[in-house]
Amino acid sequence: MADPNIAGENSQRYYLHVAKTMGASDEQLDDFFRFYRISGNGHCSSGGEGAWEFGQIAAARNGKFSAVQQLVDWTEKGIAPDTITGTKFHNDDPNQGVAFERSHCRFPYRTTYKGNGLDPNVTTSWTCEKINNWQECGPGALPRLC
Repeated sequence: MADPNIAGENSQRYYLHVAKTMGASDEQLDDFFRFYRISGNGHCSSGGEGAWEFGQIAAARNGKFSAVQQLVDWTEKGIAPDTITGTKFHNDDPNQGVAFERSHCRFPYRTTYKGNGLDPNVTTSWTCEKINNWQECGPGALPRLC
């Protein structure tokens, strides 16, 4: 969602367009199409403030989670991922250790901090919360990205 080259809204706009064109609910789309908003992710492997390393390309293979393997499991075993977990290393350097990990929810769910003094650097301090009226999200809607 922090990509300086490709606006994060474009992928969400496409998801909403597919849902509207097909007249499909998010549950129906989940069978074959999922979209994950990765907060703080620059372009591919260009870093960012979020937990952006999730095995999406060779340069981001240092985290212990692999979106590519999750895709293989979905395709070959029918195990679709509800979240994609990313790793943020200190200074984006695996040699300096893990700063935090975050599970990124599939749209139309929003990754939401549970609060109450929980450690924001622990994945269990976050939950997936379904966005009300998600069909109306996107450019022009408030909040803009829901």
